[in-house]
Amino acid sequence: MRKMLTMAALVVAVSAGHVHAGEADAKAEVRKIAQTLGDQTVAAIKVEDKADRWRLLQEAAAPAIDFRAIAQGVLNYAGAKVPSNREAEVVDQVVVFMTHAIVSQIERVRPETATIDDVTVKNENEIRVAMSLDGVQDSIDGQWHFKKSGDAWKVTEIAVTGGTLTGHFGEKLARHARGVDQLVDYLRDQQRRSQTAQVR
Repeated sequence: MRKMLTMAALVVAVSAGHVHAGEADAKAEVRKIAQTLGDQTVAAIKVEDKADRWRLLQEAAAPAIDFRAIAQGVLNYAGAKVPSNREAEVVDQVVVFMTHAIVSQIERVRPETATIDDVTVKNENEIRVAMSLDGVQDSIDGQWHFKKSGDAWKVTEIAVTGGTLTGHFGEKLARHARGVDQLVDYLRDQQRRSQTAQVR
C-alpha cells in the first residue's frame, strides 16, 4: 500500500513538473513574440516616409495580432447582425478601420521603447502580457491577451485603462450597426478619410 502511494505521489510530481515546464516555455514564447512586436513597432515609427512607416507598422503587427478575431469581437460587441454571405466583406472592412486607427495612435505617441512587465498565464490557451510603448510625452500601456490557435500564439484582445479594444471599436460601430449597408458605408467612408490623411 505504501509503495502504491509513493508511486502515485511520484507520478503526480512528475506530471506537475511537466505542466510547470510547459507553462514556462509558453510564457517565454509569448514574451518573445510580444517583445518582437514592440521592438519592430519602435523601429518602424522612426521611418521618415509616411507610406513606408504605415506599411512597416502593419507588417510588424500582422504575425502577432489576429485582427480578424478582434474584428469579429467588435461586431459582436456592436450587436451587428451580419448575414453569412457578407461576413467576410464586413470583417475585412472592420480590420482596415481598426488598423488605421491603431497606426494613427502609434504615430501620435511615437514610442521610443517597448517594455514588457508581467506575463501571466490565464489558462493553457491564454497568456496575458503587460507591455508599454513609451514615447517622450505619452505612452500606450496595455495588457495584451494572447490566445493559442493551432500552434501559434496571437493577440485577440488588448485591455487598457477604462476598457478594451473590442469595447472601444464596438461602441464606435454600434451607432452604425442597424443595417449592414449603413455599417459598410460608414467603414468605407472612414477608410477614405484615413487614406487621405495618410498621403498628407
